[in-house]
Amino acid sequence: MTLTAPQADSVTRIVGRGPVGLAAARQRLDELRRIDHPSLCVPTSLELGASGEVLARSARVPGTDLASLMRMREGLSAGECATVGMEIGEALAALHAGGLAHGDVSPANIVASGRRAVLVDVLAGAGVDERGTPGFAAPERAVAATPAADVFSLGRVLLSVSSDEARERVAAWAAPMTAPRALDRPAASECARAMERCAPPLPIRVPELGVAASVRAQAREELAETVREDSGRAWRVRRAIASYARIAAIACAGLVALALLATILGGYLLSSGGGEPWPRPVFAALFGTPPDAAAASLVQRRLDALAASDAAGLLKTTDPASPARADDLELTDALGSGGLILEGFSGTVGAAEILVAGNGEATARVTYAVSAHVESGTAGRGERPGALVVSEVEIRWGPGGWRIERIQPAP
Repeated sequence: MTLTAPQADSVTRIVGRGPVGLAAARQRLDELRRIDHPSLCVPTSLELGASGEVLARSARVPGTDLASLMRMREGLSAGECATVGMEIGEALAALHAGGLAHGDVSPANIVASGRRAVLVDVLAGAGVDERGTPGFAAPERAVAATPAADVFSLGRVLLSVSSDEARERVAAWAAPMTAPRALDRPAASECARAMERCAPPLPIRVPELGVAASVRAQAREELAETVREDSGRAWRVRRAIASYARIAAIACAGLVALALLATILGGYLLSSGGGEPWPRPVFAALFGTPPDAAAASLVQRRLDALAASDAAGLLKTTDPASPARADDLELTDALGSGGLILEGFSGTVGAAEILVAGNGEATARVTYAVSAHVESGTAGRGERPGALVVSEVEIRWGPGGWRIERIQPAP
């Protein structure tokens, strides 16, 4: 059967090949049609193309996918992220209740417009040949599409699209969703309910682009940086609400809080710091981010850069004069020249613990998981198993913010 002429209000995707692929797609489509949710874009028909490809036709969803939106904007506010989390969380909950998983929740597969976010590509993502989008796929996604892996991916999406101002707040919401162990993650329905209470949902602003703006948007580097912080934090909405209430109370206290903070900072600035870690509020006030969160963020950025073979992104995590930068040069040369290729690699930071901190320097113990992957290079090609890694990371505050001075295996 050949594909008829496409309609202006429809989108066609390749979701498989041959009669076997068509049969599998039809079975999944039958299951999808039993699930009714406004944030799920279910294909309307399937056809076998002239070259044997399985083609799924869906109604065109008004709006812009998040990957494209990030080329137009600097990131979403906390309220916009709450809208995405609520809408997609509810859509995933409906899928999971129907015994299905999406398999490839990523910015490219979420279309946003106003108060609506819609999950697309619901047919192909869970295919036997699919492994998800690097940087968004859970460690276990290499084996199968699961509800827990979908939750992980949604958490990664929220982190990747959040603005600088919203990132620390969104990281707190997403931390339980991106826990290394699938059993530690909340259900999609819990995520959706929690998002509504973590921030007032706001419409997602999609700019109207003229020709000149379109060119600039295409030229802008796609947002690739993601952040994870405090992944051991429990998924409790009451705790989040209480935290925001305390923040509001401190803000209302005004001059009293400022005077108290000045007294605290003055005492620590006059001291050498010694071997005692500075309190997190002191670091947050001086540098914007506590050192454990900064170390976790920097390691996550390194893992994301490796997953994308982004040599430049890897170097941005280290101080130019540091031992870590010197150690990275051989690795980045191999990545940049194609001498090292990592297939199916992804990594996720699980926890960060301050060991020593003071005077703009810190050492943290960072635990992270890496997925099973294939490594190709001048020495050949080999499979590498997934692993849990613990490293000691020394970081320093400078003109560019926190950067890594040294990274080595923890004793």
